[in-house]
Amino acid sequence: MPQKKPDTVTGFVSAAKESAKEGLIPKWLMPFVTWFRIERSGIKTGWKLFFILALFVLGMGAWAMHKWDSTKFESLNSTHSASNSFLLGRIEQFKEDKKTSDATIQSQKADIGRLTTEKTSAENRAAIFEAIPLQVPAIITNLANFIATQPTNSEKLKGILFEIETLTNALAEATSRPTFDLYINDIKIINGTVLDVKQSRMLRIEVRNTSAFSLEQLYVDFAAPLALDQTNLDAAGWTLGPIKVMTGAGPSGIPKANSWTWHATQPIPGSVTDAGYGDFVHAYYAEFLHVSTNFHYPVIQVRIAVSAVRAKISNYTVTLLL
Repeated sequence: MPQKKPDTVTGFVSAAKESAKEGLIPKWLMPFVTWFRIERSGIKTGWKLFFILALFVLGMGAWAMHKWDSTKFESLNSTHSASNSFLLGRIEQFKEDKKTSDATIQSQKADIGRLTTEKTSAENRAAIFEAIPLQVPAIITNLANFIATQPTNSEKLKGILFEIETLTNALAEATSRPTFDLYINDIKIINGTVLDVKQSRMLRIEVRNTSAFSLEQLYVDFAAPLALDQTNLDAAGWTLGPIKVMTGAGPSGIPKANSWTWHATQPIPGSVTDAGYGDFVHAYYAEFLHVSTNFHYPVIQVRIAVSAVRAKISNYTVTLLL
């Protein structure tokens, strides 16, 4: 069997006891021997306490390292999350900027198409005006020849009168402007109209041609305060335009309103008078506008602008009760 390792302190105390019995240790040294015997258990306890403290220090050190690593990991994770959020925000901003740019491009294309049509119409009117001086001498010559040679030829007189009437009509058409009226939900709109749409929150916009001339390149522009955005307005068939800004006197470049544009796909014929049935007024309906229920303002003021080729632009300010 393995032998137990001798304890130095125990051996010293046993030897001191034997020496005291034999009279080898002086009496004045006996208190020291007695104290050492009493304190030997304390020495053992001290070693145990040392080892316990050492283990505690090691454990605390390991826990502190783990806590530091966890804190560092959380800090890195928070930094990465903030970076990801910033990048996602920038991506969303780029998407919104692209939408705004696309809407601006579409609006500019529409303006280019309208200006091209107006330019063509103006060129046609100019050609008519330029042709008038060239036709007048021929008419006068024919009339003079008719009077001098055949004063009783009614057929030639009818032909001359027809040419004069055609020229007069062309001149009147070139200088006349088409006119129209704006209706919303079958109610005629004038500037400053107050319209109650609480029940349906629906806007059925109608343009009626009140002139004898056709309305070409008809545009309806609907502008509303920024509080009414594309999430609050169902505008299928309308083109979302760029945000309108304040210009002129005072601070400029301040966002003022969201806008939507509708374009008629075909001309609106002029009104016709029939002896048996009365006047026929042609109208064109834009796509419905619907204000959603998540828009909680009870009153909102909008601006509607109607324009067409050769027609004067009409602006209407309308107050909607929601």
